[in-house]
Order: sequence, then structure tokens, then C-alpha cells
Amino acid sequence: MRDWRIVGIFICLLAAACATPGADRHGRNLIATGNSIVTALEARRTAAGRYPVSLAELPDAFDLGEPGSDHEFLYKPGVDSFELNLHYTLPWPRMGRVSCGFDSNTKQWACVGYL
Repeated sequence: MRDWRIVGIFICLLAAACATPGADRHGRNLIATGNSIVTALEARRTAAGRYPVSLAELPDAFDLGEPGSDHEFLYKPGVDSFELNLHYTLPWPRMGRVSCGFDSNTKQWACVGYL
């Protein structure tokens, strides 16, 4: 009987660790920041006729993270679209990293997780 409880606990922990990438609380908060960045990018394009060369040109200060931190936003402008990517480390007790990309044509985020 005790062995089954241990197996049950292990399965619950494994299921929690395998949740949908980007759906954890940290991911939802970062994607909300990403949505604010997208709004600012679109406003800049409407006002200036083009996307900014870098996120530093946006009027609002966003927590963009940096290489080696728990998250990082990467931006690449195009003529009629842009790429916005988010990479973050899952908080304890989950392990691994998540990469999310915003598609400026479909206005959707897509995330994948990996160890």
C-alpha cells in the first residue's frame, strides 16, 4: 500500500512538472509584460510609421531581462512585422527552460519547454 502512495506522489509531481509551457504563473506574468511590449511596439509603428530598431527606443521601461538572468526578451524588427521572443527559466520545483515567440501576424504567443 505504501508503495502505491509513493508512486501516486511521484505521478502528481511529474504531472505538475509537465504543465503546458508558458502557462505557469511566472510565464503568464512574463507574457503579460510581452503583451505590453507588443502594444508599445504597435503604438510606435502607428506614430512613427515603422517599428523601432530596438526595445530601448520605446517610451516605457520594461523588465527585459538579460543573458544569464531568469528571463530575457529578444526583439528583431522587420519592415511590416517583428519577432519578439521570450526565454525564461522555470521556478522551483520545476526544471527546465521555456521559449515563447510572438507572431506579429497572427498576434499569438507559442511556447515550448525543454530541459
